[in-house]
This record gives sequence, C-alpha cells and structure tokens, in this order.
Amino acid sequence: MSPGLSRCDVLVVGAGPVGLFLAGELRRHGVNCRIIDRNAQPCQHARATGVHPRSLEILEQVGLVERFLPQGVRVRGVKTYTDGDRLIGQATHDDLASP
Repeated sequence: MSPGLSRCDVLVVGAGPVGLFLAGELRRHGVNCRIIDRNAQPCQHARATGVHPRSLEILEQVGLVERFLPQGVRVRGVKTYTDGDRLIGQATHDDLASP
C-alpha cells in the first residue's frame, strides 16, 4: 500500500453526482471508501443542473431534501423552441405521480 493511503472497503469509480452521493452515503454508514475519476481536476462547467422528482424522493429518505429545496427553482413544465424562437413542443408536470 502506498504511504498515506488508508485501506478502503469500497472503490467508487466516478466523481460525478451519482458517485459523490454514493460515497457520501457509504461514509454516513461507516464504510471506508475511495473515489477515483478519469478527470484529473473538477469539471469547470455545470453538470446535473436539474433534480428530478425521484431524486428528491431519495434525498428525502436520507434526510437531505430540506437542504436542497430552498436552493432550487420549482419547474412546472417545459417549452422547447427552435433557434428561430418558434415553439415546437411543450409539456407540463401536472400529471406526475410524485409529490
């Protein structure tokens, strides 16, 4: 084992939103883990800028949803436009079977 490296029980491959969430949950439950990622530095642009209803349900299960909700903007629907600003589609989220 290399100097300075501690033993880990789980190796998490990928430091994106899913990998970081998994590593956080593992640590919360007392599991030693190490995260590796193919990128040498953090990404310089936004990734995972939206949180879907199912993700909010999972965050609620682990006691984190109340920290996320005040930081977000609730989206009740979407509209899609062409480059020429012509509306080509729209959808609402009114019929989602999720709180």
